[in-house]
Amino acid sequence: ARKFVVSTTLAEGSWAETDVLRSVGEVRSLRASDGPELHLWGSGALFRSLMAEELVDELRLWIYPLVLGSGRRLFGDGAPIELTLRESRTTSKGVTLQTYRRRPHASSAEVLEPGAERSSDT
Repeated sequence: ARKFVVSTTLAEGSWAETDVLRSVGEVRSLRASDGPELHLWGSGALFRSLMAEELVDELRLWIYPLVLGSGRRLFGDGAPIELTLRESRTTSKGVTLQTYRRRPHASSAEVLEPGAERSSDT
């Protein structure tokens, strides 16, 4: 299967059938093309860039029952991002697998303050 690697330093992919993308714009073009789903594994910085450009439709988060006490945040500072839970499973080891879909952009008037409840007519 074809692989796409996003990198600003890699000159070319060393794996068979690998294309190197240099920018979020190239990811946008690839996403707009007729092809299979794109998956992102393990790059928080790229994830935040793609989220900021609204290029992520679905998040699949694996949450382990372990608090490290430090580390990088998955979501950076910025506007709130509303998600809809699509699926939730728990493994026998207590790992939860959460699948969320990104909701369309909400206006600032629609964003809830922490602890506020949404009215039943929305």
